Amino acid sequence: MSDEEIRKRFLAFCGEATYERFVGAFTYPGWKPSRLRYWQEKLWLEFCEQDGRNPPTDSQAVVALFAGAACAGVPAAELPPPVLPDKKAFLQSPTRFRLPEEIPADWLLEGWKQRAFRDDVVYSLARSVNKVGDFALAGDVWLKNLPRALDHDAVLDLYVRLRDESQRLEIEWRPAFEAAFQGHALPASRDEEIVVAALRQMIESGSGQAFSYMVEVLLGLPVAEEQLNPSNPASLFALAKQLQRTAMLSILEAARRDMKSTDAS
Repeated sequence: MSDEEIRKRFLAFCGEATYERFVGAFTYPGWKPSRLRYWQEKLWLEFCEQDGRNPPTDSQAVVALFAGAACAGVPAAELPPPVLPDKKAFLQSPTRFRLPEEIPADWLLEGWKQRAFRDDVVYSLARSVNKVGDFALAGDVWLKNLPRALDHDAVLDLYVRLRDESQRLEIEWRPAFEAAFQGHALPASRDEEIVVAALRQMIESGSGQAFSYMVEVLLGLPVAEEQLNPSNPASLFALAKQLQRTAMLSILEAARRDMKSTDAS
């Protein structure tokens, strides 16, 4: 088999999310790939046992297959078609496969009762949100199928886990979640608390490389008017003025003008 064919067969075996994680590990900061990590080696040996076409088993040879930038993915047009695995395989490792658009609801119901199954799916979704701010890396299949299988309590549990484990602001991914799980009342967003606290800490310490970005995020939240109000002694604006953070105050003033011009239009 050619190197390209081996990569394609491995992708079909483990699924897009796991494949991307496998390849992405070779570019982890501070690590020069010369061997497989433990979890990569375990996954690769499982692939070799199932594949039956004698792919390389030497760790350095496998690294050579995937470590190059040109090997970081397979064009979408060349991906194998989605195939629904047998039920047992799906329940054991739901994110390994490139799944079709529709998954049997009874499979999902049964799987969601199993902690390992839930953890696998939540990890895939949370990792995607953590990396890119949405669910793109995990694929559309989960947000299309889970709403048919999960009751309200399960939806709330999923939301809270994604919020806590992704470590991203809810404003980035909550709209997509709400669109998928319509009719479910979700917990109030904690973004305001997080953003205001982060900006306050930056102002108090006098340092914050992401200050401008966080102010832009603030403008998208309902609390922006309150926090940019110079007449409010508890506002971020008042704090920056009190501590004489000239550069930060300038950024906050510009944000206040932008907010007013937007409201006027």
